[in-house]
Amino acid sequence: MKNIFLILSSIVFVTAGSFVQAQTKKAAAAPAKFSRPYGMAGCGLGSQLFEKNSGQVFAATTNGSSYTNLFGITSGTSNCEDGPNTEVASRLDRFIVANKVALNIDIARGQGETLASMTTLMGCSSASPQVGQALKANYNSIFTDVSVPANAITDSIIDTLLKDKEIAGQCSLS
Repeated sequence: MKNIFLILSSIVFVTAGSFVQAQTKKAAAAPAKFSRPYGMAGCGLGSQLFEKNSGQVFAATTNGSSYTNLFGITSGTSNCEDGPNTEVASRLDRFIVANKVALNIDIARGQGETLASMTTLMGCSSASPQVGQALKANYNSIFTDVSVPANAITDSIIDTLLKDKEIAGQCSLS
C-alpha cells in the first residue's frame, strides 16, 4: 500500500512539474499582449463562470448577488488583479461604449475628433498623429466584427499601442 502511494505521489509531482514547465515556456515564447481576464461585467465569480465575450448579463448578476466582486477586488482574487494599464482600459471601455461608431470611422481614417479625445483620455495627446496612424494600420485587428464588444476593442487598441515603444512611452501605457 505504501509503494502504491509513493508511485502515485511521484506521478502527480512529475505531471505537475511538466505542466508548470510547459506553461513557463509557453508564456516566455508568446509576445506580450494586453488582455483582461474578464468582460464588461468586471471581475468576480461571474467572470470565472462566464466567458468574457458572452453572458455578461449573467456574470454581472452573479457578481452583484454574491458580492464576489467586492471580495475579489480587496483580496486580488477572482480575476481582479490590477495591471499597470487596467485604469486606462477601464476609462477606454466607457468611452468606447458611448462613441463606438464615431471611433470606428476615425480609426479607419487615422484622424478625427473622437480619436483625438481618446488619445487625450489615454494621456498621449502629444502623440495623437502617431496613435492615429498606428491604429489605422491595425484597423482590421481592432474592429474584427460589427458586434465586437467595447472591452475587446479596448484590449486591441492598448495592445496595438504597446507594440510601438515610442507611442507607449508618450502615453499612460507600460
